[in-house]
Amino acid sequence: MACSWLEHRVKPSHEWIVLVAQSEGRPVGFLPLVIQKRACVGLHMSIGAPPQDTQISSVDMVVEIGSEVAVLAAFLKRLSEEFQFFSQLEMLRIAEKSCSSRALHQVPKGHLLQTRSAGAAACYQITGSFDEYMNSLKPNFSRNLRRLQRKIEGMADVELASFIGQQCTDDLFDRFLELEASGWKGKERGAILSSPTATAYYRDAFRRLRELGWCELYTMSLDGGMIAAQFGVRMNRRVFLFKICYSEEFSNLGPGNIMMMRTIERAFQQGDTDEINCLTDMSWHNNWVVTRRPYTTYTLTPKRIAPLVAKSCWTSTRLLKSVFARIF
Repeated sequence: MACSWLEHRVKPSHEWIVLVAQSEGRPVGFLPLVIQKRACVGLHMSIGAPPQDTQISSVDMVVEIGSEVAVLAAFLKRLSEEFQFFSQLEMLRIAEKSCSSRALHQVPKGHLLQTRSAGAAACYQITGSFDEYMNSLKPNFSRNLRRLQRKIEGMADVELASFIGQQCTDDLFDRFLELEASGWKGKERGAILSSPTATAYYRDAFRRLRELGWCELYTMSLDGGMIAAQFGVRMNRRVFLFKICYSEEFSNLGPGNIMMMRTIERAFQQGDTDEINCLTDMSWHNNWVVTRRPYTTYTLTPKRIAPLVAKSCWTSTRLLKSVFARIF
């Protein structure tokens, strides 16, 4: 999805590059970066970070196992050579045990490393059986799910379906986008269709993922009209849920919870999934039995006078702006 983001979501004032590391003529590492150029009290800064905004939670580098430390060192060297005033590399919302976290188990030579917590992702672990999982839920919530399930099963015009890879047609995705825009997200301009660049990004990413066979859509329909849906991406034995939406008109059917239950049930039945990752950690996740996968943001600054002074000035300027904004 990073490629689609770079094509449609990079701000005009920024530039982007893709770093590629090679060993004996073969690629062993990739890292897409957006470069922001700033100036503070006459000091110039070039700051690199992977794609990240409201439509993409994080992007990690891809590295051959065992080469993480060497590849990161090569990337940092290349950035210093390419950008005269390179001041900072920020790896945003990196999951534990990822390529970047493995590379940063030791601080790269000639750099300062800062870390800060960046939230967590709620994850459903697919172990044991579906019945065991349902029995582990809070009794009241579990009973309510069963009640809603019986209610829906008694309605002949309700259909639940899953679409994998090439089954995920453009028409199906259009209906998904329209459903997401029909509720509060559309009213608050937070839906994908509310932004031309977000729409272009998701359509492009959807088609790329479909060609790779990684795209998955789970839907609930009533009288042929979609009333709930989940857009997921499968990578090996993990499913990442990028978007979840439902029609507020049919909230009495609990479509969001029923869709989640069916997605979990399908994962147990198919035996092809170890984890369902929601990418975010919301209050409604507390109704379910989930584990939290923590995210960390890593900031690397070269141990040189200019980058350290520039970073200090920029941090102080942002802090002062925040203070003045609160006062005035």
